[in-house]
Amino acid sequence: MNTKSRIPLSSIDAQNIIDVVIRKGASFAEVFAEHKKTYNVVAENNKISHIQQGVDAGVGIRAIFNNSVSYVYAEDFSVDSLLKAANLAGSMGTMSAMGKKHPNSNKNNIMKKQFSDLINLKEVVLPQNIKSEERVSKILEIVNGGQALSNSIRQVSVKSLEIDQEVMVANSEGLLARDHRVKTRVMAQALAERQGELQLGTETVGQTRGFEFFEKNKPFEVGYIAAERALRLLEATNPPSGTMPVVIGNNYGGVLFHEAAGHGLEADAILNNGSAFSASQVNELIANPLITMIDDGTVQNAYGTTSIDDEGNPTKKNVLIENGVLKQFMNDNISSRKSEVNLTGNGRRQSYRYVPMPRMTNTYIAPGPHSTEEIINSTKWGLYAKKLGGGEVNITNGDFVFMVNEAYLIENGKVTSPVRGAILRGNGPRALQNIDMVADDLRFDSSNCGKEGQVAHVTCGSPHVRINELVVGGY
Repeated sequence: MNTKSRIPLSSIDAQNIIDVVIRKGASFAEVFAEHKKTYNVVAENNKISHIQQGVDAGVGIRAIFNNSVSYVYAEDFSVDSLLKAANLAGSMGTMSAMGKKHPNSNKNNIMKKQFSDLINLKEVVLPQNIKSEERVSKILEIVNGGQALSNSIRQVSVKSLEIDQEVMVANSEGLLARDHRVKTRVMAQALAERQGELQLGTETVGQTRGFEFFEKNKPFEVGYIAAERALRLLEATNPPSGTMPVVIGNNYGGVLFHEAAGHGLEADAILNNGSAFSASQVNELIANPLITMIDDGTVQNAYGTTSIDDEGNPTKKNVLIENGVLKQFMNDNISSRKSEVNLTGNGRRQSYRYVPMPRMTNTYIAPGPHSTEEIINSTKWGLYAKKLGGGEVNITNGDFVFMVNEAYLIENGKVTSPVRGAILRGNGPRALQNIDMVADDLRFDSSNCGKEGQVAHVTCGSPHVRINELVVGGY
């Protein structure tokens, strides 16, 4: 399937913009153009309360000088407006040249290299081709799934987001790349009540798919799962407290490793000495040899998947930790220049209004040699943290606190009664060392990741793992 691009910017226009910036003394110039359509639906019980469609489009221009970066964006695609923005971007920087080139730098090869051109559209049902009543019908199916389980479910709310985004990236090193990204995400919340007590259960699913998303993810089941969680919380008791083994579930358990380890493996944190890890640890054992941690922007249909990153470089499968050994960090164009290493395809930005930075895509712990049954059966006493919630991490030292949305006691090798309000406290690097069992049941879950005021679509993945020592408490 192919379609005409909605970005009214030719490669010649991009070249002219880049020429203006380079003539101002920059050693590197980049144009990032974007056109994004969004479709939002919100439902509460059997009523649609909000339907919205929006368009956001513009161009960001970046100029890199010796020790400075200037960035200007415009929402007007006219060539005159963009040339003025290019002049401004060039004038804001210093007149000196960048000391280090990227290893692949070649300024004589301008606008010759084309990576992808709308290649993500095969078998994708674009949101604009769907009638409003079809979209509403799927959302109400989710509501019905939540209401069907029990009369104790007092309210079911659903939020959906569909994104149809095109990007074009060109730079002074001869790169010209395009991508067309179509993503869908739904979140269901079910409120359960019994004898005046209220509990909330959630289920969220997001993928790089169009409207066919609803064929792969049954709407009724999404609402049903959220309601199940809410009802279980009504039966739950207070969590245990103290240091104990904790089994992290493969249901959004990967968020712990995303937050507690992943951000510390982004190259800007390393270069700024803001990470619990350091460049000197490369090729050293930093985790249990059972642990292989990967960031892979090419995982089929995952929420963080794109053909290219937001600097126009192909996304890759990057092994960050292999059998416990630190192998590399995730970088963008600037950090790869400073470190003199190859690009990893992790330069990402929220939109054309923002500069790119090193960001995770689909980050996960690879499957291990154990089964989930083995892990549970060998745990005499502890906590089964099936589904993690939000948390806080100090990237500099790795200390973290995570809430657990769904948890159970483990007693004599069996999962027993549910608990609610559990909190996990620990340290990311130490947790990687204290993992002593890894299951073979890898699962991916979508998320929105925040960093320095920017939000990125990501996937967190993990099989069941056991951390032999974590501090458990309640809130």
